[in-house]
Amino acid sequence: MLGVLVVFVITWGLLRFHGEGLAALGLDQPRRRAVEFALGFAVFALVPLVNNLLWAMVADFAWVPSDSYSPRTFSETLRLLTQAVIFEELLYRGYLLWLAIRYLGKNVGVFVSAVTFGVYHWFSYGVIGEWQAMVWVFILTSTAGFLFAYAYARTGSIFAPLGLHMGNNVVSVLIFSGGPWGVQWLVPSQPPTDAGFAAKVMIDMIWPVAFTWLVVWSLAHYYRSGDEETSKNSRA
Repeated sequence: MLGVLVVFVITWGLLRFHGEGLAALGLDQPRRRAVEFALGFAVFALVPLVNNLLWAMVADFAWVPSDSYSPRTFSETLRLLTQAVIFEELLYRGYLLWLAIRYLGKNVGVFVSAVTFGVYHWFSYGVIGEWQAMVWVFILTSTAGFLFAYAYARTGSIFAPLGLHMGNNVVSVLIFSGGPWGVQWLVPSQPPTDAGFAAKVMIDMIWPVAFTWLVVWSLAHYYRSGDEETSKNSRA
């Protein structure tokens, strides 16, 4: 929690240095931001949901509730997960992305944010020096980072990427025990069979990357349509 508070205060101070407030990160219009968060959460929760259901089919197991799971485990993991997501969003979709977009433009700013997010996960996942893992992690996390940054650039708010990020992490970690905090609600009913490298590429790489770019395309299409409608209304 301390790390989140420190980053939040630094973010506020840096924005004030530029004569801006927290509204620059979309901390305004609570109803609209709540909708953006909820939509982002629901949409990107599909990635780990489909991923884990596909693995159950191809690796011949079922997802069953863990005997050791408890409300205390849930609340503690949710607290840690939420802190981690908010910290990353403030760091990568906060002041630095706002600054990059302001001085480099949306396209370059989003690209830089995506690349740094991918590199950051080399360290957070501990894969430095493992070249195959580094390539794998970079593709997945920089693609997600591009979506999160693009969502901020299109909505003007940190709440859309926060919802996308939380949707993915809540399902993968709290439901399917996929994070660093050990066993959560569901676990495999038996050791998964070896489905092979092709299945891993299809399920763990092609599916999430393809779906992520579909969401990026949807955002671009929706906001382009909205921009055109706004332009028509202004000319009427």
